[in-house]
Amino acid sequence: MTLIAGFKRGRNVVIAQDAAFVNGATGRMEGIGSKSISIHGVPAVIGFTGAVPSAQGVAYFADRANRLLRHDCTLSDLLHAIPDIAGDAIACRLTVGAWDRKQREGRLFTYANRESLAVPGLRSGDLVEAEMLLGVSFEPAEVLGEGFDLALTDAQLVEIFEGQRQRLAPPADQAGAPCHSVGVLLTCLKIGRRGISDRSIWRWDDRMGEPIKPTRGEAFDIRTDGHLLQRHNPAARAPELVGA
Repeated sequence: MTLIAGFKRGRNVVIAQDAAFVNGATGRMEGIGSKSISIHGVPAVIGFTGAVPSAQGVAYFADRANRLLRHDCTLSDLLHAIPDIAGDAIACRLTVGAWDRKQREGRLFTYANRESLAVPGLRSGDLVEAEMLLGVSFEPAEVLGEGFDLALTDAQLVEIFEGQRQRLAPPADQAGAPCHSVGVLLTCLKIGRRGISDRSIWRWDDRMGEPIKPTRGEAFDIRTDGHLLQRHNPAARAPELVGA
């Protein structure tokens, strides 16, 4: 199942994600790309989990953000627009990492449009702020605190994602079969005072058109300069997902 992790690291906030899009009906990898979009006016990153099975699903939310947000939007504008960006047509949870210019620190939020994806004890439609979040597709968001170092190291992140890679995602329909869905790259998106930067730290040997096999990956350290990240562009007629 897809996993997006969010946490504070110093005064910055980090969103971590893998890059595999797996067809829930066939169990085969059908695309490679980001599960997040960037809002550079704030700056902020919005990660998507839930019923977002493809790059086209992420592009759907990017298009909604393009329609609702100006290029010079503020953090207040973004948070106000989150329920409308999520909408109600597709079950989803948004993990939002943003820089607060007034407080001079990164902040982390989660929003779900279904009770089944919300933080336990809270309702869908609540915008929740937290220090650390784990968001797994089709499961309630998990707010972590006691027993966890909130500033996760790269090694800790790798083990979290490797553990999730071993899990089977439920089939998309009755004809499908459970499949593995975490793979290709583990990328960290850092949101701070100077904007957004991204760095891939781990990779797996996954092939397009084939099922993901839950083998362990290897270290990989490269700054990807945003080529996997969907950028907020209010002037765009249709979003372009680079790297998909």
